[in-house]
Amino acid sequence: METAAHHLNVLPSQLLAAASRGEIDLNELAAVVLAGRGLDHNATWVGFPAAAQLLEEYLQG
Repeated sequence: METAAHHLNVLPSQLLAAASRGEIDLNELAAVVLAGRGLDHNATWVGFPAAAQLLEEYLQG
C-alpha cells in the first residue's frame, strides 16, 4: 500500500528540508497545485474559476 511518505520520496531533498524547517507550507503548496488542476480540496473537479475562488478563500484564511 502506498503511503503519503512513499509519494514524498520523489520530492527534492531541499524542498523537504525547507518544509521540515517550516519555511514552506506544504498544505498551501498542495492547495495551489490542486487549484492549478481545477480541483477542490477533495481532488474533485470543480473547474478553474471555482478552484481559483476556493484557493483565494483558503489563502485569506
